[in-house]
Amino acid sequence: MNALQRIPRAGWFLAGLAAALIIVPSAAVASTLAVTSIAGPTGLRAGVTTAGQLLTAPAAPLSFKTYEGTVSNTNNCVPVTPVLSSTRAYVLEGLSVDFYETAPETVLSGALQGTSIVAFAAIRDGASCLTATFSNAIATIGAPAGHTGTVVVPIDPGFVVPPGYQIYADGSPFGTFDAYYTAHGYFVPSTDAPSTPS
Repeated sequence: MNALQRIPRAGWFLAGLAAALIIVPSAAVASTLAVTSIAGPTGLRAGVTTAGQLLTAPAAPLSFKTYEGTVSNTNNCVPVTPVLSSTRAYVLEGLSVDFYETAPETVLSGALQGTSIVAFAAIRDGASCLTATFSNAIATIGAPAGHTGTVVVPIDPGFVVPPGYQIYADGSPFGTFDAYYTAHGYFVPSTDAPSTPS
């Protein structure tokens, strides 16, 4: 007689109960954590939980880049980023402008008018900054109530600057001001970016 035939009924019952306690919770957890996936235009897949939450991973630390510089009413149309190469795009996540000298406020029709303004725009390589920035600005940032100070503008979920474009800062030529800007974001492969800024 072999060893399996010698196990009493109570032993088989306990073995079955133990198996059920192991298998049933695993199946329940697996069904509640079921993941569906979606594919992007490049074929890369992203996971989505049954609750509709996108499973993501942070960008690699080396892909983050901050650009900084100065802009003024006399030093306007300043390139913030270089022209992006054909292999990568830049996702702008935020801007800050520290106005450390501003023009005096003026009153027009009973309202204070600030003239210390910086516009940021993504412009195609070779296009004129002077005619493009205020008309298609990513952000237009004015000095706080016409005074000195720092203005921070988060850009959420991010503004994509594709290959062949670069970001410019353009200072308003009216009045007198000097400012220090910071732009921060991260790089992505160009195949994951749209062909126009968005």
